Amino acid sequence: MRDLQYKQIAGESRNWKKILTLMMDENAQLKNRVCEALQKGFEKENIDEVERFQNEFLKEDMLIALLRNEVAELERFLFTYSDEVMREEDSLTKKIQRIRDDIGAGQQQLERLKMAFSEYLGTLQCG
Repeated sequence: MRDLQYKQIAGESRNWKKILTLMMDENAQLKNRVCEALQKGFEKENIDEVERFQNEFLKEDMLIALLRNEVAELERFLFTYSDEVMREEDSLTKKIQRIRDDIGAGQQQLERLKMAFSEYLGTLQCG
């Protein structure tokens, strides 16, 4: 049973790392869009809003880094103390659920930010 649990957790951890890599890539693309938009030129009154989005993208980078650290910490713990971890199944289950929830929330936050930024750029192009 422990080997199966361990393999399931390790598999989920690999999936989390893939998701976080995709989130990093997507966030990098959004930051590149900020640079492209700035190169086209903006009215002064729009700079504050563009700066706000840039700051949000930087916050997203920090969130992704924290989540990557949580996953790495879980993996280190699993590899180092696998028998001990499996005995403390309740604690492990809570940690795994917290990581799942945090990654899901991070994905939703990035999606909302991406949509808001795209809408904002659309208003600038129409205006």
